[in-house]
Order: sequence, then C-alpha cells, then structure tokens
Amino acid sequence: MALRLAGVRLPGKKRVDIALTQVHGIGRATSIQILTEADIAGETRCYDLENHQIKTLRKIITNYQTEGDLRRLGHLYIQRLKKIKSFRGGRHHQCLPIRGQRSRTNAQTQKKKRNF
Repeated sequence: MALRLAGVRLPGKKRVDIALTQVHGIGRATSIQILTEADIAGETRCYDLENHQIKTLRKIITNYQTEGDLRRLGHLYIQRLKKIKSFRGGRHHQCLPIRGQRSRTNAQTQKKKRNF
C-alpha cells in the first residue's frame, strides 16, 4: 500500500522522518516537529504506519503550507518581478542566471531553456 500525504506518494521503505521531506515545503526540522506532534517515532518505516497514525499525520500537515500552495506562491513572486520590470524579473524572462553569475562562458544549460 502506497502512502499518500499532501498529494505526494511517499516511498514505503524509507523512514518516516526522511520520507516526509519528499513533500514540497517540509524539510528535516519540520518533519521531526510533525512527528513529535503526532507522537510517532522517526525511525519507523512508512509501511509500518497504522491507519490512525496516517490520519493524524494528514491532519497535522494540513496546518502547513505545502506543495501546490508554495509552488503557486513562487510563481506569483516571479510574475510580480516581471510585471514591475525589475532586473531580476527581466533575467527570469530571458531565462538567464538571476543572482549575478557569469553568463558569458558558463550558464549554458540555463541558456538552453529559452523557448521564444
């Protein structure tokens, strides 16, 4: 049985504290915090979780911003930068490195993303 939390299929053989980091927006510290709140040992495997433990995990994760919400926010931030025509927004629009990296001889993979 595959465990799905927040729209993400978690690997069954991994430890729960590591597997929770597969969800966008949950890192190591947050996963440990969630597990202590749910009273679940971090070293248990995903396939060993019982139904009531899965339900409590789902209930706790709904309190955090994860997956689609965070991805949507990131997209909105980039759209705002493009709309106000900031330097960073222009670099996003041109598919070039944003944070001041050299682009004359490097950044070839970044330059290949252009789809004009």
